[in-house]
Amino acid sequence: MYGVARTSELASALRKFGFGITKGVEVLESILDVPHEISYSEGKEIRDLTEKMGVEALIHGALDTPVTMGEMELWRRAQDTMERSIRSAIMCGASYVLFHGSVWRWPETLTAAELPVSWTMVDELGRPIRERLKEPEEKELREWFVEKYWRTYAGYILLPEEDRLIEAEILAKTRELEEKLGERLRKGEKEAVEEFTRERGKFYETKIKEVLKEHLEEGKKWLHEDRGNPVDIYRIMAHYLLLKKDPIGEELSKMYRKELEEAGLLPIPTESKKIEEWVGNLLKRSKEAGKKPLADFYYAIVASKYYEGHLKKLLETVENFIKKEVPILEVPPDEKEKLKKIAKEIKITIETPFIGGAYAGMMTLWHPRQIYAAVKSFRKALQTEKIFMTIDFEHTAVEGVDPYKEIPEFTKLAPDAGKFILSLHVTKPTPLHHHLEVEPGDVEIYKLLWNLRKAGMGKYFTVYLIFERGGEAEPYKRSITALKIMVDHLEKNIAPEELIKRPEFFGVTTGEIASEERQLATIREHARDPLKGLITVPEEAYTFLGRAATEKGKRPEEWKKEELR
Repeated sequence: MYGVARTSELASALRKFGFGITKGVEVLESILDVPHEISYSEGKEIRDLTEKMGVEALIHGALDTPVTMGEMELWRRAQDTMERSIRSAIMCGASYVLFHGSVWRWPETLTAAELPVSWTMVDELGRPIRERLKEPEEKELREWFVEKYWRTYAGYILLPEEDRLIEAEILAKTRELEEKLGERLRKGEKEAVEEFTRERGKFYETKIKEVLKEHLEEGKKWLHEDRGNPVDIYRIMAHYLLLKKDPIGEELSKMYRKELEEAGLLPIPTESKKIEEWVGNLLKRSKEAGKKPLADFYYAIVASKYYEGHLKKLLETVENFIKKEVPILEVPPDEKEKLKKIAKEIKITIETPFIGGAYAGMMTLWHPRQIYAAVKSFRKALQTEKIFMTIDFEHTAVEGVDPYKEIPEFTKLAPDAGKFILSLHVTKPTPLHHHLEVEPGDVEIYKLLWNLRKAGMGKYFTVYLIFERGGEAEPYKRSITALKIMVDHLEKNIAPEELIKRPEFFGVTTGEIASEERQLATIREHARDPLKGLITVPEEAYTFLGRAATEKGKRPEEWKKEELR
């Protein structure tokens, strides 16, 4: 029962920071178990603590934020979670707040138990999709929607008075056809019956489409606005984004150019009829062996746009916090200025997420190249440089991707990735997600860091290397030492093949924090630990500082434990 039987250092946000500070780090990233975890009062204590200890604070947002789903209540929940998370981050003086890329799978794989009972389809800004369809400039999108979905959604969209109008005109058309075909129809002549059925059906379809177009153009409410589904809204949004030549499609197509070219799917069309055919072909081809990246590309386009909508609102929330919320806080004036400064400078970073299990690699926005493309697009669309990305090596492994192979390929696709990488979560990657420690001298992890360094990581701004603690009694072990050594070598631009000439990388050089001399001193210091409690001579611990020694005239100062062990 994780929520009940937790270790004491996880009992509050302040305790989380307090425990981490004892580990000799320069920066601490604390995960929010609930988005509203840090109030002003606790945030003030955390700021005082970190400032005194010279440690920088970072915040990892709540894990279950449904940021890439086109359903109204899920969208609202995601937005509320992100807004409360960034408030917590501001209160404690964090330099950034981190959110996962996606925690939701491809829409086709979701089950009814995981979804809301009522599904109100929304655009990236959380508005009912009818708001997008009614816009004057979206005539082409409206017409495509009617052509594709008139059978599916007419009954959910049209109002009773519209139904009555259609029924009246259908009745009139029926009478017209009956008069036209007359005796032939009454006798059941095959050709006459077929003509009647064909003409009546064609009129029925034409009339419904006509009324639907008028309804959508006027932006009327739908009769049953909660009758959509996740597959349809992704298809609608994908068509809209490709039709509008949205920058996210352009950025992602660069990342998936090889796969798209091999499948004969380039260039991407911009005409509505061709887009419909192209998307259908892409989804069909994605089911072929080895073609999964085509589906990744499709879902990432829509998921990224939903993420952009959330970020747009989140940046507005920060502005409102500065202009409207801070002035009415009952805190000293200097505190108000501090909070304003923190809010103005806070960054947002998007991490490669994980889900694992049977659906590994099937989230809508998860791969480093997807998030890289999304971040570049967000910066352009939102005109900000406050949005970054975070790579978690272990999360890529959990999703069935070998980070030792994937990271070098990623940096070839994105040679300027260093301009967007704000932090890394560095553990020994394993698909079992154990958060194994980083050992001094781990050349393989250094190669991962080196590849990103070659792509400019750390050359434009400070980048944070975070070791995520596991669940052991001493989860850090020597990870902090190991990462400090690696950072030192990265800053000196020492290539992995040169490490063999540098014994200090492996922690065996005189004076280094993990040197052989220091390790030997530690061994000697604890050599007799197993004997504790077993020696019967009256000693203090295991030396001659006990009562027997002092009674013989030996002063404690004449003995030093370190010299006798």
